[in-house]
Parts: sequence; C-alpha cells; structure tokens
Amino acid sequence: MPKRTEQKPHLSFDQLGNALGKLDARLKALKAQRTIIAAEIQAVMDAAQAMLGDLTGGDTKQPATTRARNPKGGRPRGFKVSEETKKKLRAAWERRRKAKKG
Repeated sequence: MPKRTEQKPHLSFDQLGNALGKLDARLKALKAQRTIIAAEIQAVMDAAQAMLGDLTGGDTKQPATTRARNPKGGRPRGFKVSEETKKKLRAAWERRRKAKKG
C-alpha cells in the first residue's frame, strides 16, 4: 500500500490574506457606489416631483412610505379592533369550528 503524502495548500497564508484584503476593498467600493447611485436616483425623483408640481400647478402629494411587511401576516401592531368587529370575527370562527367538527 503506498504511503500517503501530506498535501500542501495551494495558497500560502500571505496570499490568502492578500486575496481577502482585495475582496474587502472591492466590497467597500461597491457599497460606496450603491450609496452614490441611491443619492442620484433620489435627486432624479426630486426633480421629477418638482416638474410634476409645475405641470399640475401646485404641490404634489409625496408618495406614502411603505412599511415593512410582517412575515407572519396579521394586523399591524397597535391596530384597534372595534367590539362589533370582534363579535363578527368570533362568530365566523365559531361557524368554521362547527363546520369542521361536523
């Protein structure tokens, strides 16, 4: 049976550190570009909003901000449900429960 020889790594630690440093620099550059692009898009949107205001002869309504959706679904936190609605929801739940039990 032939003896196993230890395999040497293809990259030395210095080369690996150098490669990781270059990768880190590229990622930082991409993040900086993303920030610059976002600022340019915002400037274009502001200019378009101003043009629209000029065309319509007044201030334009800013678009509503979108909230992050809850992955679980359901009502937003702090949402108040009236007693009448609670009764309707309870009645519907009871009907579904009875139908399920048969």
